[in-house]
Amino acid sequence: MIRVYMYACALCHPGHISVNPTQAETHLIVIAPPRLRLDPDRQIVSLGDEASIACIAAPGNVPVDLSWRKEVGDLAATVTVLEQERTSVLKFSSIAATDEGKYVCSGVNPSGRAHAVAEVIVQGKRAFFSSAT
Repeated sequence: MIRVYMYACALCHPGHISVNPTQAETHLIVIAPPRLRLDPDRQIVSLGDEASIACIAAPGNVPVDLSWRKEVGDLAATVTVLEQERTSVLKFSSIAATDEGKYVCSGVNPSGRAHAVAEVIVQGKRAFFSSAT
């Protein structure tokens, strides 16, 4: 978060009317690491469903670079990332069993970084068994 405030100080003499008082101005810049929110942070989906997770940087946290990764493994080729102002959306076009897991959204700005984790649970996964002979 970066916020800029301007302060002005004017020097006035009590009892005197001054047309041009002595003045000084300064800027106060407040910088804070990003704050992230996920929507949803946990979801249960069925095989073949569409799903998405939005990672939203709190207002005032601009500029923030947002990125996604899967906690274990790589993002599937069928997963796309849509970028909007202060928001990055991870979109699954057709959920597969391998899409189950935790997904990490990372946000970085000049003063720091933040991470948020969302979980995708896939229902209807096929179980494979091998029988020993």
